[in-house]
Amino acid sequence: MTSTPLMHAVRRGCTNDVQLHIAYARRHGPHGITALMLAALKRDGPCLDILVDWEARMTDQDSATALMM
Repeated sequence: MTSTPLMHAVRRGCTNDVQLHIAYARRHGPHGITALMLAALKRDGPCLDILVDWEARMTDQDSATALMM
């Protein structure tokens, strides 16, 4: 699995690009990570706000959710 444009936008903390690439929501990247999980790991509130309704309750390969990150 590879990172999506949405995940790259989250890594940069660019909320405009997060909104632009929201069609990539609910996809898993390396190790089953989602864009919401990346935002949680970065503690990026604005990105979390955008993604939570799209990706809440999704799990990674270890059954962890973004809330557990």
